[in-house]
Amino acid sequence: MIWHSFLFGGMQTGVPKKRKKKPCGVFGGVNLPPNHTTRIGFFSLACFLYGTHPRFCDYIAHDFQRTTTIICRDCLFVICSYMDNVKAIVLDIDGVIVGEKIGYNSPHPNNAVMERMTEISNSGVKIILCTAKPHFAVGQIISGANLDNPHITDGGAVLINPVSNEIIKQHVADKIETEKLLQMCLDNNVYVEIYTTEYYIIQKSQVCDITDKHTHILQCEPKIVKDLIATAKIENVTKIMPVVNGEREKANFIKLFQELKNTLNLAWGIHPIALPYLFGVITASGISKNQGMLDILTSIGVSKENTLAVGDSTSDWGYMQNCKYVATMKNASQELKELVATKGKDNFVIGGHVDENGVLAIFDQVNKK
Repeated sequence: MIWHSFLFGGMQTGVPKKRKKKPCGVFGGVNLPPNHTTRIGFFSLACFLYGTHPRFCDYIAHDFQRTTTIICRDCLFVICSYMDNVKAIVLDIDGVIVGEKIGYNSPHPNNAVMERMTEISNSGVKIILCTAKPHFAVGQIISGANLDNPHITDGGAVLINPVSNEIIKQHVADKIETEKLLQMCLDNNVYVEIYTTEYYIIQKSQVCDITDKHTHILQCEPKIVKDLIATAKIENVTKIMPVVNGEREKANFIKLFQELKNTLNLAWGIHPIALPYLFGVITASGISKNQGMLDILTSIGVSKENTLAVGDSTSDWGYMQNCKYVATMKNASQELKELVATKGKDNFVIGGHVDENGVLAIFDQVNKK
């Protein structure tokens, strides 16, 4: 470990990773590289930084007894105090534990992250994966980290423990509304997939590069059929997933979806390696990651007051906001970073970048004395 020190009340600051120094520029006395974490237990330093250079400070929270949090545009240092008595972690996957470095943290988390999740799970803290992916696409993560508890899959449509093969809840979309949606997608040349608890299905005429990308992300091949609408009539469809290319196509799809918004629920997700493609997550009305989280917490007997929720996109705030503790990543949207900071004091953490296993910095704050 390399330590850089300066004279400010006789204290030291540290950089937890060996890397070429690059001053952050917050003020002349500090020589910390950008995007690194340092803990400083003096509120006076925070006041100095915030009062002298407020334009650099995005957020500031404080606890006189333990630590101070400063999140700076040019550097991230002084993570907030430890989160006590966490009994469950609701954890998004893409952008949090899975990134875009194929073979390193894609399509599966890095080994260091898997090992830490195993340790946390073995300590008695439940890690609940919360994802728009189907359970058969995240089974290797669940079994590999020994996450023997229910998980939120298909955007909340399927709550399942794949280890015990127990489906806690399954919400099937209305067949008539599903048929209308699929017809709309096909008529407007929108790539679309349908999901059951066993596999996902696409129409043969739509097979393209999106199919290849999503096959890599899900690590499983789709079932290819001649007529998707006819197939949907005989399947129990839990999720419909349209895929659009960029924000303009997304806006166009949302307009088309208006006539179905009262009977189906639409959310959006991304995957780092699939950009600029955006993934719609359409489920039965009233179904969401948030409702799935509430149902699972009730089933395992854990309060929201004892839960840490982690996400990387603004849409994740839908479930995160209901938990006492929240966390996000360096690669998260600026809006989400601002939202998590509203929890204040000891209740939020911003970790490192997903492609640098930044979630480990979040795990470090859990139940440490």
